[in-house]
Order: sequence, then structure tokens, then C-alpha cells
Amino acid sequence: MKNKYPIFIPSKNRASNCITANNLFEYIYKYSDILKIVVEPQDYNSYLKYFDDENLLQIDKNDMGIAYVRQYIKDYSNKNNYKYHWQMDDDLRFKQRINGKNVKSSPIDMMVKIEDYIDKYSNIGMASFRNSVFAFAQKNNMAYNKQMVSCFILNDIIKSKYRQNTIEDTDYSMQVLTEGYCTVIFNRFLYDNPPQGKNTGGNQTHSLSENKITKCQLNLIKEWNDAFVIEMLEGKNVPSRIKPSRVWNKFEQIPLLNES
Repeated sequence: MKNKYPIFIPSKNRASNCITANNLFEYIYKYSDILKIVVEPQDYNSYLKYFDDENLLQIDKNDMGIAYVRQYIKDYSNKNNYKYHWQMDDDLRFKQRINGKNVKSSPIDMMVKIEDYIDKYSNIGMASFRNSVFAFAQKNNMAYNKQMVSCFILNDIIKSKYRQNTIEDTDYSMQVLTEGYCTVIFNRFLYDNPPQGKNTGGNQTHSLSENKITKCQLNLIKEWNDAFVIEMLEGKNVPSRIKPSRVWNKFEQIPLLNES
């Protein structure tokens, strides 16, 4: 099987250990123009030692953070007139929930099924894989109108933008839903990734200071009228996080079939 929408992998300082790309290359042709590893100018030459130029997309600035990179990708996708595009973190492995077990599976097969699904509907803003940590608790095959993180496909028509100095994935998901689009998590299609801070490199590296994290969290709370709360963490690699919120339950839109 072959997916039809392009794949972008934001990556920083992981040229020799870009896990997602290496896993995808088990299932698609290497040097395929459907896959781009998105790198900063300072990292381009190091990635060129491991990947062909056709698989690299160099952005314009260094050390701008993940929100900047994600918006750069979205703008690039729009300029190339793509209908949808995938964004995947660079440290993912892929599995499928089968008969109560998480089994290594082809990400391409799962992506094709997600693409076929969203193509049937007119109002899906994002769709994503499920983090394998939470797969066992999911009773339904899909969950609607939740936050999208790490491994997702975006509708390029929507107006939402990735904004800096906030928790970018939470903020963007809220924008998409507020705009009236649905989000869909495929609960049986899974990704694994290391806990934050356990894998060296990454687009978050330059912004993991306590003050920077707190500023982003406070900006998120301010932007969304106190819908989120900061939860302090003890003995963790980061001092705090945004506590899980019930704000997602207020979004009740459902996928609407395309008119035939």
C-alpha cells in the first residue's frame, strides 16, 4: 500500500537517530518525495550524511522551536497545494492494537486507512494515531474532538496557525475545534515514543528551561480563558505540566460526509 499525502518529520540534532524516518523507510521507497525530514540550516549537513537531499527540507532559521517549525511545514504544504499533510515527531515506532495486544505494524497501511476515512468527510481538521500508553483503556475504535499530538494529519484548508510561546499542540488543537472542525483519534493505530527528555536532541531542546515552560503554560491559560490549569510535578524532568482538562468535552461537532 502507498499513502498519498506527504509526510513531514520535524527533526533536530538526531541525524544518526531519526527513528521515525528509519521506521517509515522499512515500508516506503527511500528517497521518495512523499517524505521530508525537516531540519534547521545548522543541522542540514549532518543529516545529509544519513539521508538523501530529496528527503530533506531545510527551514530558514535555527533554534526557533517546534511551533515555528510546524507552521513552516504548514505554509510549505499550502504553497505546494496539498490537501492534507502528515506531521510526525522524529522518535516514533508504530504498532496496532490487535486482540488486546500492541503489535508492530506497517505505519503506511494504517496511514492509508486514515487517509481513506478523512477523504469521505468535509469537516475533519486533524486525525491522529493514539499513544500506545493509553491504548488498553480505549473501548471505541475512534475518539472525537480531542487534542492531537506527535503523529497526525492536518487539513491544509483550515485557518489555524501554530503560535510560539505557548503549548503548541494544545493551542493548535483548540483553534481547530473552535473553528468548527472535528479531530479524530484512531485508537487502534498506535505510536510509541520515549518520555520527554529521555532522548537527546529534538526541537524542544533549546526551550526546556523552567521559566520558558512556565511562560508557555501561562500563555495557554490566558489565551483560552482559564480552561487549563498548571499541575506541579515532583521528581520529573520538567517542573510542571498542563493538567488534563475537560474543555474538550464541550466540542460536540461530528464528521459530516461529503456531498455526493
